[in-house]
Amino acid sequence: MADELTVVIPTHNRRDILRATLERLVPPPPGVQVLVFCDACTDGTESMVREKFPGVRLISSSEKLGHSVARSCAFASCETEFILSIDDDSWPMDASYARIIVEAFVRWPHAAFLASSIYDARHPEGAAPAGEDPYRVRNFVGCGFAVRTKVFSELGGFRSFFQYGGEELEIALRAHALGWEIMFLPSWRIFHDRTPVNRDEYEMIRSGFGNNLSSCFLNEPAWICGPHLARLSFKGFAHAARRGHWKAPLAAWKEFLARIPRLLDQRKPLPTAAVLSWHRLKSCPPA
Repeated sequence: MADELTVVIPTHNRRDILRATLERLVPPPPGVQVLVFCDACTDGTESMVREKFPGVRLISSSEKLGHSVARSCAFASCETEFILSIDDDSWPMDASYARIIVEAFVRWPHAAFLASSIYDARHPEGAAPAGEDPYRVRNFVGCGFAVRTKVFSELGGFRSFFQYGGEELEIALRAHALGWEIMFLPSWRIFHDRTPVNRDEYEMIRSGFGNNLSSCFLNEPAWICGPHLARLSFKGFAHAARRGHWKAPLAAWKEFLARIPRLLDQRKPLPTAAVLSWHRLKSCPPA
Protein backbone atom coordinates (compact mmCIF):
# COMPACT_ATOMS: atom_id res chain seq x y z
CA MET A 1 0.00 0.00 0.00
CA ALA A 2 1.33 3.43 -0.91
CA ASP A 3 1.93 5.78 2.00
CA GLU A 4 -1.04 8.08 2.58
CA LEU A 5 0.00 10.07 5.66
CA THR A 6 3.13 11.82 6.92
CA VAL A 7 3.47 12.67 10.61
CA VAL A 8 5.43 15.94 10.80
CA ILE A 9 7.19 17.06 13.98
CA PRO A 10 9.11 20.36 14.07
CA THR A 11 11.55 20.66 16.96
CA HIS A 12 14.16 23.01 18.42
CA ASN A 13 16.61 21.84 21.08
CA ARG A 14 14.28 19.44 22.91
CA ARG A 15 16.11 16.19 22.18
CA ASP A 16 14.91 14.11 25.11
CA ILE A 17 11.32 15.29 24.76
CA LEU A 18 11.34 14.43 21.06
CA ARG A 19 12.86 11.02 21.79
CA ALA A 20 10.00 10.19 24.18
CA THR A 21 7.46 11.21 21.52
CA LEU A 22 9.15 9.17 18.79
CA GLU A 23 9.20 6.12 21.05
CA ARG A 24 5.41 6.33 21.02
CA LEU A 25 5.21 6.78 17.24
CA VAL A 26 7.84 4.40 15.88
CA PRO A 27 7.27 2.06 14.21
CA PRO A 28 4.30 3.82 12.59
CA PRO A 29 1.24 2.04 11.18
CA PRO A 30 1.37 0.81 7.57
CA GLY A 31 1.06 3.65 5.07
CA VAL A 32 2.51 6.24 7.48
CA GLN A 33 5.82 8.10 7.33
CA VAL A 34 7.37 10.09 10.20
CA LEU A 35 9.31 13.28 9.45
CA VAL A 36 11.25 15.36 11.97
CA PHE A 37 12.25 18.92 11.08
CA CYS A 38 15.18 20.10 13.20
CA ASP A 39 14.96 23.89 13.41
CA ALA A 40 18.61 24.88 14.04
CA CYS A 41 19.05 22.25 16.76
CA THR A 42 22.37 22.37 18.63
CA ASP A 43 21.68 19.83 21.38
CA GLY A 44 22.34 16.58 19.52
CA THR A 45 18.78 16.09 18.30
CA GLU A 46 19.86 15.18 14.78
CA SER A 47 22.34 12.50 15.84
CA MET A 48 19.78 11.08 18.30
CA VAL A 49 17.17 10.70 15.54
CA ARG A 50 19.68 9.09 13.15
CA GLU A 51 20.96 6.64 15.75
CA LYS A 52 17.75 5.73 17.59
CA PHE A 53 15.18 6.07 14.80
CA PRO A 54 16.84 5.32 11.45
CA GLY A 55 13.46 4.89 9.74
CA VAL A 56 12.42 8.46 10.55
CA ARG A 57 12.99 11.01 7.80
CA LEU A 58 15.11 13.93 9.03
CA ILE A 59 15.31 17.46 7.61
CA SER A 60 17.50 20.11 9.21
CA SER A 61 17.84 23.87 8.96
CA SER A 62 21.03 25.62 10.07
CA GLU A 63 19.06 28.87 10.40
CA LYS A 64 16.39 29.29 13.09
CA LEU A 65 13.15 29.59 11.16
CA GLY A 66 10.54 29.57 13.90
CA HIS A 67 7.68 27.17 14.49
CA SER A 68 5.38 28.26 11.67
CA VAL A 69 7.97 28.47 8.92
CA ALA A 70 9.52 25.18 10.01
CA ARG A 71 6.13 23.51 9.59
CA SER A 72 5.66 25.04 6.14
CA CYS A 73 9.10 23.84 5.03
CA ALA A 74 8.45 20.35 6.35
CA PHE A 75 5.01 20.18 4.70
CA ALA A 76 6.50 21.26 1.36
CA SER A 77 8.70 18.15 1.36
CA CYS A 78 5.80 15.73 1.96
CA GLU A 79 4.61 13.58 -0.93
CA THR A 80 1.71 11.87 0.85
CA GLU A 81 -1.87 13.01 0.32
CA PHE A 82 -2.38 13.92 3.97
CA ILE A 83 -0.24 15.32 6.80
CA LEU A 84 -0.61 14.96 10.55
CA SER A 85 1.18 17.81 12.31
CA ILE A 86 2.07 17.49 15.99
CA ASP A 87 4.46 19.18 18.40
CA ASP A 88 7.51 17.38 19.78
CA ASP A 89 5.62 16.98 23.08
CA SER A 90 2.30 15.76 21.66
CA TRP A 91 1.20 12.44 20.19
CA PRO A 92 -1.90 10.49 19.01
CA MET A 93 -3.58 8.57 21.80
CA ASP A 94 -5.14 5.96 19.51
CA ALA A 95 -3.23 3.35 17.49
CA SER A 96 -5.80 3.79 14.71
CA TYR A 97 -5.06 7.50 14.25
CA ALA A 98 -4.06 7.10 10.59
CA ARG A 99 -7.30 5.34 9.72
CA ILE A 100 -9.32 8.00 11.60
CA ILE A 101 -7.66 10.79 9.61
CA VAL A 102 -7.90 9.19 6.18
CA GLU A 103 -11.52 8.11 6.66
CA ALA A 104 -12.47 11.59 7.88
CA PHE A 105 -10.98 13.26 4.81
CA VAL A 106 -12.88 10.80 2.61
CA ARG A 107 -16.12 11.46 4.52
CA TRP A 108 -15.73 15.25 4.32
CA PRO A 109 -14.28 15.99 0.87
CA HIS A 110 -14.53 19.75 1.48
CA ALA A 111 -12.47 19.61 4.67
CA ALA A 112 -9.00 21.12 4.25
CA PHE A 113 -8.08 20.68 7.93
CA LEU A 114 -9.10 18.28 10.70
CA ALA A 115 -8.92 19.50 14.30
CA SER A 116 -8.32 17.00 17.10
CA SER A 117 -9.54 16.91 20.69
CA ILE A 118 -6.57 17.92 22.85
CA TYR A 119 -5.97 16.12 26.15
CA ASP A 120 -3.60 17.69 28.66
CA ALA A 121 -3.27 18.53 32.35
CA ARG A 122 -5.90 21.26 32.04
CA HIS A 123 -8.26 19.04 30.03
CA PRO A 124 -7.71 15.47 31.30
CA GLU A 125 -11.07 14.43 29.84
CA GLY A 126 -10.33 16.03 26.49
CA ALA A 127 -11.31 19.34 24.92
CA ALA A 128 -14.82 18.02 24.21
CA PRO A 129 -16.87 14.92 25.07
CA ALA A 130 -15.62 12.07 22.89
CA GLY A 131 -19.18 11.06 22.06
CA GLU A 132 -20.04 14.33 20.32
CA ASP A 133 -20.57 14.34 16.57
CA PRO A 134 -17.96 16.12 14.42
CA TYR A 135 -18.77 19.72 13.53
CA ARG A 136 -17.38 22.66 11.60
CA VAL A 137 -15.09 25.11 13.41
CA ARG A 138 -13.15 28.19 12.39
CA ASN A 139 -9.69 27.10 13.52
CA PHE A 140 -7.54 24.23 14.73
CA VAL A 141 -4.92 23.77 17.45
CA GLY A 142 -1.34 23.57 16.21
CA CYS A 143 -0.19 20.70 18.43
CA GLY A 144 -2.51 18.23 16.69
CA PHE A 145 -4.15 18.76 13.31
CA ALA A 146 -4.30 17.13 9.88
CA VAL A 147 -4.32 18.81 6.49
CA ARG A 148 -4.61 17.92 2.82
CA THR A 149 -1.08 18.39 1.47
CA LYS A 150 -2.23 19.83 -1.86
CA VAL A 151 -4.56 22.37 -0.24
CA PHE A 152 -1.86 23.58 2.15
CA SER A 153 0.44 24.13 -0.82
CA GLU A 154 -2.25 25.96 -2.78
CA LEU A 155 -2.81 28.27 0.21
CA GLY A 156 0.89 29.16 0.19
CA GLY A 157 1.51 27.77 3.65
CA PHE A 158 1.76 29.80 6.83
CA ARG A 159 2.87 33.42 6.57
CA SER A 160 6.66 33.56 6.34
CA PHE A 161 6.98 36.25 9.04
CA PHE A 162 4.78 34.44 11.59
CA GLN A 163 7.27 33.03 14.10
CA TYR A 164 4.90 31.40 16.57
CA GLY A 165 1.17 31.51 17.29
CA GLY A 166 -1.82 32.77 15.35
CA GLU A 167 -0.79 31.02 12.14
CA GLU A 168 -3.65 28.53 12.49
CA LEU A 169 -6.35 31.22 12.57
CA GLU A 170 -4.84 33.11 9.65
CA ILE A 171 -4.60 30.18 7.26
CA ALA A 172 -7.98 28.84 8.40
CA LEU A 173 -9.62 32.14 7.42
CA ARG A 174 -8.02 32.07 3.98
CA ALA A 175 -9.08 28.45 3.49
CA HIS A 176 -12.65 29.27 4.53
CA ALA A 177 -12.79 32.14 2.03
CA LEU A 178 -11.96 29.64 -0.73
CA GLY A 179 -14.80 27.33 0.31
CA TRP A 180 -12.82 24.84 2.42
CA GLU A 181 -13.94 23.61 5.83
CA ILE A 182 -12.24 22.78 9.14
CA MET A 183 -13.84 19.80 10.87
CA PHE A 184 -13.46 19.18 14.60
CA LEU A 185 -13.43 15.48 15.50
CA PRO A 186 -14.14 15.00 19.25
CA SER A 187 -13.26 11.29 19.07
CA TRP A 188 -9.81 11.90 17.52
CA ARG A 189 -7.54 12.29 20.56
CA ILE A 190 -4.13 13.97 20.82
CA PHE A 191 -2.26 14.25 24.10
CA HIS A 192 -0.20 17.41 24.67
CA ASP A 193 2.36 17.26 27.46
CA ARG A 194 2.88 21.09 27.39
CA THR A 195 6.50 20.66 28.38
CA PRO A 196 8.00 23.92 29.73
CA VAL A 197 11.52 23.09 28.46
CA ASN A 198 12.76 25.71 25.97
CA ARG A 199 9.32 27.37 25.92
CA ASP A 200 9.24 31.14 26.58
CA GLU A 201 5.72 32.13 27.60
CA TYR A 202 6.40 35.85 27.20
CA GLU A 203 7.58 35.34 23.62
CA MET A 204 4.65 33.05 22.86
CA ILE A 205 2.17 35.69 24.04
CA ARG A 206 3.98 38.50 22.24
CA SER A 207 4.33 36.63 18.95
CA GLY A 208 0.84 35.11 18.96
CA PHE A 209 -0.86 38.41 19.77
CA GLY A 210 1.13 40.26 17.13
CA ASN A 211 0.34 37.63 14.52
CA ASN A 212 -3.38 37.88 15.32
CA LEU A 213 -3.21 41.65 14.74
CA SER A 214 -1.39 41.07 11.45
CA SER A 215 -3.89 38.43 10.33
CA CYS A 216 -6.77 40.81 10.92
CA PHE A 217 -5.05 43.61 9.00
CA LEU A 218 -4.05 41.37 6.09
CA ASN A 219 -7.38 39.68 5.46
CA GLU A 220 -10.35 41.66 6.73
CA PRO A 221 -12.26 44.54 5.12
CA ALA A 222 -11.58 47.87 6.85
CA TRP A 223 -14.98 48.14 8.53
CA ILE A 224 -14.51 44.69 10.12
CA CYS A 225 -10.77 45.06 10.74
CA GLY A 226 -10.97 48.20 12.91
CA PRO A 227 -13.39 46.89 15.55
CA HIS A 228 -11.70 43.48 15.44
CA LEU A 229 -8.30 45.02 16.20
CA ALA A 230 -9.84 46.74 19.23
CA ARG A 231 -11.44 43.50 20.42
CA LEU A 232 -8.22 41.54 19.91
CA SER A 233 -6.31 44.17 21.90
CA PHE A 234 -8.71 44.04 24.83
CA LYS A 235 -8.59 40.25 24.98
CA GLY A 236 -4.83 40.15 24.40
CA PHE A 237 -4.03 42.61 27.18
CA ALA A 238 -6.40 40.82 29.58
CA HIS A 239 -4.84 37.41 28.84
CA ALA A 240 -1.29 38.74 29.16
CA ALA A 241 -2.09 40.45 32.47
CA ARG A 242 -3.53 37.22 33.87
CA ARG A 243 -0.32 35.41 32.90
CA GLY A 244 1.89 38.14 34.41
CA HIS A 245 3.22 39.37 31.06
CA TRP A 246 1.42 42.68 30.60
CA LYS A 247 4.34 44.12 28.61
CA ALA A 248 4.06 41.46 25.90
CA PRO A 249 1.08 43.08 24.10
CA LEU A 250 2.88 46.45 24.12
CA ALA A 251 5.87 44.83 22.41
CA ALA A 252 3.52 43.10 19.97
CA TRP A 253 1.80 46.37 19.06
CA LYS A 254 5.19 48.01 18.48
CA GLU A 255 6.21 45.18 16.18
CA PHE A 256 2.83 45.27 14.41
CA LEU A 257 3.15 48.98 13.68
CA ALA A 258 6.65 48.43 12.30
CA ARG A 259 5.23 45.68 10.06
CA ILE A 260 2.51 47.86 8.51
CA PRO A 261 4.44 48.83 5.33
CA ARG A 262 5.01 45.13 4.63
CA LEU A 263 1.45 44.26 5.57
CA LEU A 264 0.09 46.91 3.21
CA ASP A 265 2.00 45.31 0.34
CA GLN A 266 0.44 41.94 1.13
CA ARG A 267 -3.00 43.09 2.27
CA LYS A 268 -5.77 41.43 0.25
CA PRO A 269 -9.10 41.85 2.04
CA LEU A 270 -11.25 38.76 1.70
CA PRO A 271 -14.94 38.98 0.71
CA THR A 272 -17.08 40.42 3.50
CA ALA A 273 -19.51 37.51 3.42
CA ALA A 274 -16.69 34.99 3.85
CA VAL A 275 -15.13 36.87 6.77
CA LEU A 276 -18.45 37.28 8.57
CA SER A 277 -19.45 33.64 8.09
CA TRP A 278 -16.04 32.55 9.39
CA HIS A 279 -16.45 34.69 12.53
CA ARG A 280 -19.84 33.06 13.15
CA LEU A 281 -18.33 29.58 13.34
CA LYS A 282 -17.46 28.05 16.70
CA SER A 283 -13.85 28.11 17.85
CA CYS A 284 -12.10 24.78 18.10
CA PRO A 285 -12.13 23.62 21.74
CA PRO A 286 -10.51 24.61 24.01
CA ALA A 287 -11.63 28.13 23.07
